[in-house]
Amino acid sequence: MRKRIPFVLALLSAASLLLAACQPAGLVQTPQTQGPTVAGQATPSLPLSPARSSQGEDWRGFPVGFTSDGYPYRGQPAAPLTLTLFGSYASPFAARFAVEQIHDLEETYVRDGKARLVYRHYPMQWMFSLALPASQAAECAARQGAAAFWQYHDELYRRQYWWTQDPDPQARFQELAAELGL
Repeated sequence: MRKRIPFVLALLSAASLLLAACQPAGLVQTPQTQGPTVAGQATPSLPLSPARSSQGEDWRGFPVGFTSDGYPYRGQPAAPLTLTLFGSYASPFAARFAVEQIHDLEETYVRDGKARLVYRHYPMQWMFSLALPASQAAECAARQGAAAFWQYHDELYRRQYWWTQDPDPQARFQELAAELGL
């Protein structure tokens, strides 16, 4: 298992670079929206508000909070390595990683303070129409703190099939928030 972790890290690094460098045509950063535009439609930038303070919060035994740029993190804020995970809640591949594989990464590198994980929304709505609404629902959870964000984040991925198959996913997002006490 330990031999697989460096390979997974290398694969994640390569995928992150690929996603950052190879955005599809029409996806550009604009100063007016401070977020990407797809086919002329502005979509909101999705960093969380850095005005929130969540220092001292804990989620599943990990310290959690928001970076100075407003992105949620798990792990020690001063860890020597930051692993930035770009995710789209509607992607089955991102869900598989979040449900099946991230725990090995957390236990090997995050638990002992070697690294912290920072999550960045990457709603691939040109591929998954529900990606942006799911990211926005996670943003609403984040308004209640970093622990609330991570709880909602984990459940969105764990229950992906449940909300992606619903004709009204907004109702599912609200139902999930109520179930989690958010």
